[in-house]
Amino acid sequence: MKTYLITGIFLLLLSPPLLAETLTEYALNCETHVGGEIPTFSCLDGAIIPIQGSEQGPCENPQILNGECWNYSRLGKLESGDQDVEIRFLCRHYNKASGPDDYIFNDIALIQKNMKTGATCFFQSPSGYRPRHDGRRIQAPRRGDLTVWQTPEVTASQECVGCHDNRGFLKTPFVQGVEGYHAVPRPTPTLQYYFPGDVTDYWRVYEVRSTTQPTCSGCHTLGMSNVDRSFRGTARTIGLQAAGLRRTYGQVLGASPWMPYGEVSAQAHARCVANPSQEECQITAFDHYEWDNTSYEAGN
Repeated sequence: MKTYLITGIFLLLLSPPLLAETLTEYALNCETHVGGEIPTFSCLDGAIIPIQGSEQGPCENPQILNGECWNYSRLGKLESGDQDVEIRFLCRHYNKASGPDDYIFNDIALIQKNMKTGATCFFQSPSGYRPRHDGRRIQAPRRGDLTVWQTPEVTASQECVGCHDNRGFLKTPFVQGVEGYHAVPRPTPTLQYYFPGDVTDYWRVYEVRSTTQPTCSGCHTLGMSNVDRSFRGTARTIGLQAAGLRRTYGQVLGASPWMPYGEVSAQAHARCVANPSQEECQITAFDHYEWDNTSYEAGN
C-alpha cells in the first residue's frame, strides 16, 4: 500500500479486494449500511429530462458523461422506506428515441445514499450505444439480475467516485431541469461520505477548499478522490466547466456558464488538486467508517 502526505492527511492508494461480492451480496450490504431498500421500478415512472436545443447536438445541456443530447432520458426518485435515504435512477438514451414512451434505454444508473451518515452505493447497467435495456421493469439489484446490472466489481472498476467525489449526487445542467419530486436532492452539510461494500471500500474522498479564492467552495462542496484522473472530478474539472473555462463535450459554443462569476476561484480549486501542498489549499478527508461486511444474510 502506498500513502502520500497531503497537507496533513494521507491520500490512500488502495486496491479492490481479490474476492468480490456478488450483486446480491453488495445490494444487501447497501441495505444494511446505507439503509432502505431499492424496489423493482420502471424507467418510465421517472421525469423526462428536458433538453435545451437540438437533440442531434450540440445543445445547451448535454449529458456530461458523453455529450449526447437525445430527448426523453429520465430521472426518477424511488421510495426507500427510510426517511434518511435518497434513491435516484437515471435512464439514458444514447440514440434517438421514438418518443416519450420509448422504453429501450442504453444506460441505467442508480445511487442509494443515506443523507445523514453519507453511506453511498452505486449500481450501473452495461452501457454504451449497443446495449438495449427494457426499462419498463428493472429488477431490484438484490435479485442479482446480471442482464440489467453489472457485477459490483465491474461497476467499481469504472470508478464512479472519480466524478461523484463531493457528496454523491451531481446536479449538472443535464439534470437540473427536473424539478419537484424527482429532482436531484440538495446536499447535506456534512463531511461524512463513504462507500460500504467490499469492492468500493478502497474509495476515499476529500473536500477541496481554496482559502484565497473561496467563492466556489463557499457555496458548493468541491472534491477530489484517490481514483482522480486529470479529466474528471468536481474540483479539478467540473468546477472549470461550471465557470465556462472548460468546454463541456457536446455543449453548443457560446453557451452560458453554469456559474459565470467563479472563474478565478474555479482555477484556484483546480490548482489545489494538481498541487495540494500549496499554502492556500485545505484538503480535508471525508469521514470513512469501518463496517462489518458479514452482516448481511445471503438469500434474504
